[in-house]
Amino acid sequence: MTETPIAAGGVLTAGLLIAAALWLERSCRIPPRDDDDDKPVAEPKDPHAPGF
Repeated sequence: MTETPIAAGGVLTAGLLIAAALWLERSCRIPPRDDDDDKPVAEPKDPHAPGF
């Protein structure tokens, strides 16, 4: 009976840690770049061309 508050505190703390981890994972994402779709795909450079 005396261990019930300790167990409840542990479960609550675990839930808060999981929520914080998910929030940090979401906030640390790199936003997608909108200008990537507008640019044409560049041709690969010839390694034998002068100036490469």
